[in-house]
Amino acid sequence: MSQDDQKQLSEIIGLIYDSAQSPELWPQLLSILDTTLGLPLDVQKDQENEVVSENKAKTQILKPHFRRAIEFNHRFNALENERNAVADVLDRLPIGIILTDENCTVTAMNQHAQNILNENDELTIKSNQLVLKSVTDTKNLHRVVRDIAVAQVNRHSSQQEKSMMIGAASDNPCSIYITPTNIDNLPTDVPLISIYISCAKSRQEISADILSETYTLTQAEARLLKHLLNGCHSLSEIANKQRISKHTVRSQLKSILEKTNTHSQTELIKMVLTGPAALIGARASTPVNISLSEPEANFSKNMSETPQTKGIRLMDGRWMEFTEFGDRHGTPLIHFHGWLHSKEKLHPYSTFAETHGLRVIVPERPGHGCSDPQHEHSLSHYCKRDIQQLASHLGIDSFYVTGDGEGGPYALACAATLTDRVKRAATTGCMPDPRFEHLENLLPFDRRLQILARSTPKSILYPFSKIILKALKKNNSYFELMASDFYESDRAIVSSDEHKKIFKESMNNVTSSNIDGIVADYYLRLKDWDFNPEDIKTEVHIWHGIHDCFSNIDSAKDIAAAIPNCKSHFLEENGHYIFISHWDEILSALIEA
Repeated sequence: MSQDDQKQLSEIIGLIYDSAQSPELWPQLLSILDTTLGLPLDVQKDQENEVVSENKAKTQILKPHFRRAIEFNHRFNALENERNAVADVLDRLPIGIILTDENCTVTAMNQHAQNILNENDELTIKSNQLVLKSVTDTKNLHRVVRDIAVAQVNRHSSQQEKSMMIGAASDNPCSIYITPTNIDNLPTDVPLISIYISCAKSRQEISADILSETYTLTQAEARLLKHLLNGCHSLSEIANKQRISKHTVRSQLKSILEKTNTHSQTELIKMVLTGPAALIGARASTPVNISLSEPEANFSKNMSETPQTKGIRLMDGRWMEFTEFGDRHGTPLIHFHGWLHSKEKLHPYSTFAETHGLRVIVPERPGHGCSDPQHEHSLSHYCKRDIQQLASHLGIDSFYVTGDGEGGPYALACAATLTDRVKRAATTGCMPDPRFEHLENLLPFDRRLQILARSTPKSILYPFSKIILKALKKNNSYFELMASDFYESDRAIVSSDEHKKIFKESMNNVTSSNIDGIVADYYLRLKDWDFNPEDIKTEVHIWHGIHDCFSNIDSAKDIAAAIPNCKSHFLEENGHYIFISHWDEILSALIEA
């Protein structure tokens, strides 16, 4: 191996590890892998074996680094998920929580604290330091935080907690509770202080009934506790409001402390604000009333309330998940989705299925959602066994089929193998197999990945593809970067809020469990179809955008030419996402033909 090759491999190895931790680097890694391991489009047949042999030697060197990088990526993701889970829990608490160091420099806060800072001018953050509106209050706060930090470092039991009231004369007073943060793995010389904030206007109201039920208090004790939670810390003031003696208030407070096993008002307030009563109070908000418009209300009488996701156990023991949309008693149509789809809504804009009495069944293909992957991925076997069993399970004798993108070959396979059950079939932006593949004018990302896949073993290709999937899920900007190469009609679609919502749901769906199955489905276009389009007797409608950058229009024309009974719809001024822009027209032509 030449020195240039060794230098290039060293660069790739470094980039492999960097990409595992920083997924935004995967386009750069893909480009250099394409250059190093990819099989050029113009390679001569007599040179192909030699190129593949050289690339195999390089692949053997890269394999262990890919494996280690993927392991690091798994560990990193596990830690990130744990951190996000903790952040999610803190955001659900109905009290502001700010973490600071001994100098009151803010290191983290939950959403409720951010809301308080946005709505209350008594507190703010300047130069990343928590300060109060009053200079005197700010000095007191910083002094208390330093004293607690010092006590924490020196393990002193005194000065371990303190409460303050700010803005008492304003219309939005706030209670502040300051305490050390006890984290086992935190170095003793790096104290972390927790500041709990509860303001009158942003405070979640906790009813006396909830307090009484949660802590087994009398109604009088619950009313007293509610006053304390609302920032009234003077027993004399509470006595006046309740029109009872101060002695009675003291007796009630003593009883509350005993029942809650707390020893001071400060400890009591902290326990309640971070306990189940506060969470119950936060959830017990006024329900939102959603009214249906008149047409939607009429539909709801004949439709299922929501899409129904179900599943069946197949004869070989695998699980198949599927979702039903539209009229449960209507004309059946089995739709094979692309990688972009939602279980919540069949189409972001269309109600054609509902208004035209269609029962749309969307199976999750092997390796998608909760469907188990196939050991031997076969289009014809999937249709003859899995789809046949699904139709029988649902009591469906005959049906229409549609397929979008990666789902297109499945729709064609059904038309070829289930001739006695499929009435008509339609595809949109159908992905080809090598026989019909035209890599010219494809999206640069897709073209590179497809070329690279021709000469790269699964042991590298699949882990790398998982990194790409996780990167897309983590940051939508990567998809938006790819979309800069889309045709203008596609760019308009993917920039819409509805598409962004579906994209997020899709990424959650495809990465929730069977990532291996998703990757296998993507590279299905590298394998010859195990059925002949020439043998399809059913009428097939091929819909394709002239400017499709995922599946070349020439591929669609070759597929259409091979199918005997085919109606072609090649759309000018359109790209790949004609499933979004022309769905009503596609269904109308299919059902009403």
